[in-house]
Amino acid sequence: MNDGVSINKNTGDGWVHLIVEGEYTDKLNSEDKIKQFLTNIAEFIDVIILYGPVVVRGKPYNDGFTGFVIVDYSHIALHTFFENGYCALDIFTCKKFDVDKVLEFLKDYIREIKHVEVERPL
Repeated sequence: MNDGVSINKNTGDGWVHLIVEGEYTDKLNSEDKIKQFLTNIAEFIDVIILYGPVVVRGKPYNDGFTGFVIVDYSHIALHTFFENGYCALDIFTCKKFDVDKVLEFLKDYIREIKHVEVERPL
């Protein structure tokens, strides 16, 4: 992870793979809040949810939530870890979206954001 440097920044048609890490806020501290977040972020990047949101809680030795939605262009997944307040978000889609706007949107949910954007050719 880096502090926002893009790798192979997507400048044309192609899949966008955005990986975000940071400290989650209280807006991601329950199953219901994560379900709402996954719905909100899918709407924000204008993709249709085909399945989900699904959220499960990890085992006590790896406690936290994992949630995902399958969208018409791929998936969005979020992992939270109770022990240290860390979270990781993965948005993988072949529909382009404005990464800067998404990062701004995420500031209500994730603090100290680090991200990587990877271009994946079609």
